[in-house]
Amino acid sequence: HLARIRRLTCAIVFVAVMFPVLAADESATHPFESFTRPYRLIQVAASEPGRVESVSVKRGDVVHAGQVLLRLDSRTLQASRRVAEAEANASARIDGLRVEHELKLRRLTQFQALNAGGRNFSEELDRANADLQIALANLKAAQELQEQQRLKVEEIETRITARSVSSPIAGI
Repeated sequence: HLARIRRLTCAIVFVAVMFPVLAADESATHPFESFTRPYRLIQVAASEPGRVESVSVKRGDVVHAGQVLLRLDSRTLQASRRVAEAEANASARIDGLRVEHELKLRRLTQFQALNAGGRNFSEELDRANADLQIALANLKAAQELQEQQRLKVEEIETRITARSVSSPIAGI
């Protein structure tokens, strides 16, 4: 009689231990209901405080590693991202500075031709060369600013992604 009780106890323990594994397989059907104790509890938290915008899972759902469990409100960051994207995609200033650079280059070329023809335009030539260098520096500064705006967009996108809580493991 004692041996029979031990076998029954072992069978019950086997079901209790194996049930979480079976439950993780969504295609398996279970004709019985039971309660099991979790093998391991894992607490997850957001990387920063905030208001919960949405919860993607409910108790008892099967989750996969990396699956988003919840998202914090990120409307302010999304608005900031739109502003940064608009600034990063703005091309009018750079286009204007390119035209100015081309104008300064033509002016310098004209003074170089006059100076090569024996006329003395050294002061004007120096000024045209300086104007060209300033125009080139302004164009480069505008391009660098645009690249900084692109990086700002990436930073904001990373911050939005950080406002999601993902499952570190597969489980229920």
